[in-house]
Amino acid sequence: MNRRPNPSLGGNYAQTRGERELGFALDALPFAAIGLTVGALACFLLSELPPAWFSLVLLVGAAVAWRCPRWRVIGFIALGFALAWVAAEQRRQAWLPTALEGRTLIVEGRVLSLPSQASTRFDFQIDAQADAANCPACGRVRLGWQDAPALRLGQRWRFAVRLKAPRGLSNPGIFDYERWLFERGYVATGYVRERDQKPAWLASATGVTAWRQVVLDRIGAALHGQGMHAVIAALATGERAAMTDSQWAVFRATGTGHLVAISGLHVGLVAGLVFLLVRRFSGPWNLWIPTPRLAAMLALGAAIFYAALAGFSLPTQRAVIMLSAAFLGPLLGRAVAPHHGLSLALLLVVMMQPIAVLAPGFWLSFGAVGVILFIASGRAGGPRWWRWGRTHLWIAFGLAPLSLYWFAQTSLVAPLANLVAVPWVSVFVVPLVILGALPGLLPGSANTAMSDWLLREAEAMLAGLWPLLEWLGQWSWASWQPASGGGLALAALALAFALIAAPRGWPGRWLAMPVLLPVFWPTANPTPPLGGFELTVLDVGQGLSALVRTAHHNLLYDTGPSYPTGFDTGERIVAPYLRSRAIERLDLVLVSHGDNDHRGGLEAVRDGVTVERVISGEPDRVPGAEPCHAGMNWEWDAVRFRVIGPKPGHAKRGNDASCVLRIETADDALILTADLESSGEEELLQDEIANLPAGVLQIPHHGSASSSRPAFVSAVRPRIGIVTAGYRNVFGLPRDDILQRYRAFGTEIRDTRFDGALRLNFPPDGRAKVVHAQRIDGRKVWTPE
Repeated sequence: MNRRPNPSLGGNYAQTRGERELGFALDALPFAAIGLTVGALACFLLSELPPAWFSLVLLVGAAVAWRCPRWRVIGFIALGFALAWVAAEQRRQAWLPTALEGRTLIVEGRVLSLPSQASTRFDFQIDAQADAANCPACGRVRLGWQDAPALRLGQRWRFAVRLKAPRGLSNPGIFDYERWLFERGYVATGYVRERDQKPAWLASATGVTAWRQVVLDRIGAALHGQGMHAVIAALATGERAAMTDSQWAVFRATGTGHLVAISGLHVGLVAGLVFLLVRRFSGPWNLWIPTPRLAAMLALGAAIFYAALAGFSLPTQRAVIMLSAAFLGPLLGRAVAPHHGLSLALLLVVMMQPIAVLAPGFWLSFGAVGVILFIASGRAGGPRWWRWGRTHLWIAFGLAPLSLYWFAQTSLVAPLANLVAVPWVSVFVVPLVILGALPGLLPGSANTAMSDWLLREAEAMLAGLWPLLEWLGQWSWASWQPASGGGLALAALALAFALIAAPRGWPGRWLAMPVLLPVFWPTANPTPPLGGFELTVLDVGQGLSALVRTAHHNLLYDTGPSYPTGFDTGERIVAPYLRSRAIERLDLVLVSHGDNDHRGGLEAVRDGVTVERVISGEPDRVPGAEPCHAGMNWEWDAVRFRVIGPKPGHAKRGNDASCVLRIETADDALILTADLESSGEEELLQDEIANLPAGVLQIPHHGSASSSRPAFVSAVRPRIGIVTAGYRNVFGLPRDDILQRYRAFGTEIRDTRFDGALRLNFPPDGRAKVVHAQRIDGRKVWTPE
């Protein structure tokens, strides 16, 4: 006969009640975690943060909802929104004040990261500012330093800098640099100015940072610049500055980039090895502490040590939080279901780092674990090799929507590459790297010799794997880069995965293949009607690149700059934008002249899409270009194109060699002038066939005083004047007096500094109008003013 427990009996009843309450709490974890995540996402989907009182109302609402079990999920959504609001507001308040932008500041701080091989940029932590006790510039900044000395992690420097708020170039359909800066916590970007004050090295690194530099030095000395030394350094310390573009290309093509990012995989591997070793060889320690608890405690300690060696980057912080949740069962001395551990990890990460929902690594890490748990339910075991291969296949399929969303590509060879690379790196390479790093931290020739031998073995093991990854990455279909298919295609791919991976017996599994159809359906990419065209002026900073699309043709006018820092707008902006619009072929690239800010991205554009023909006002400075001169004209899809300058056979150099293009519809016209200066304007004024009046004008030479003479402005009288310039550029362009000259004729000024990329529609009948300004219409919480 079953009896109801008697409260007066104390212990057993209290334990049962506690277990029940804990069970209820664990069952509620998935709903709480999902609610918090949804709330945080909702906050970051807004174009701007709501006022503070709104978040206070949400917090009160969350507290009220907690008292009603049916409304607790809504309460967690409100709480997630409020936490995200607080985190976002703190980040925004930490940004460099506008009053300090462009001023020379004398600052002190320490080096947080090293410049890569192809870049001069590095991370720097400012913690002191001359003549400013409250240090408004303090925080993490991203700096460029031309001809910098050999920097070392943790070094303290004093130098002069010029900074601006964490601002990037604003273009649709490509990587959002401003989101990345916001998520990483940068307060400013800028560059070192040696002409204002000679940089002074103040001190070397201390503490954990000094250990990291010692390990890097040990790796450099042991491997002597061998092929895989940069990857070994990345696996040991998270510092990937020495990795080459070709290595990154292989990792991207094979979907193995996670192997060189110290995050959940590597931290979990170290913790797992320690956990298993302690459980196997705990010995007499289990007399005081239960073996599982001891193993979990030491494993977490090892994970924290490895995270410290990696500089406690945000991904390693998330990995430690996730491991803490994973070891909850051993620490509590009770069984915890895997999905409860995953939910607790998600809950803790979002509560402690709400901005993490903006990081691709957040979604890929939790997504990978979620996929593993999902496919493990209701499936037969099978041989170990089969389970391993099946798992990687499902992970690649399940994470494909996330990869396409964040990176606009996914690797088709990732399952095969990871099937070999993950166990190879996990079982052989990483343990050797960690074991090789530890002796290098200790003095003595014996420790040095041991460290060198282990690191060389790790490099040899990685070098043995590399030819396979290179071979897979060279396959023509190694990666899939579809044009932007929108949310529908990604949602269809995710739903198809869920249906296919569902256990047998689930209803509707047969719908998986029909659901996949939107993924392969031709991307909707409306083209202009006959007689009309579309103009997109990209935001490439201090330069120019504009795409002209007619019904069946594409013309690119200039390709933007490339910089000594390694940043190439052709590679990072123009080519990705073309892919996002499903443009694989350019009928003509017109490079106005040979200056870098107009032709710097040409080679990257040629590598990214098919270019049928290139013409330029300075063909001798543009490889593969034919001459561009007045008198050239053609018609595409009932739209007329005419080159109106310079004259044939001209001997001009530089700005005045700019090839000026006029594009006409029945009722409107566009003139693209590039860097045309006053002498070139005068020639156009004297040429009767130039037909200067136009509704839209790209204002010459970024609005400088050497162009836009009153007679030229009066002759064109544009309704819309477009300025392309870099925010707070060193040239001080555009000039206010030049812009006022246009406004005096009723011209509406549109400026890529404040509008971002601009898209204008020129209809077959009627006037052109601006239909999209990315910095305004695509504004997000992380967009600077």
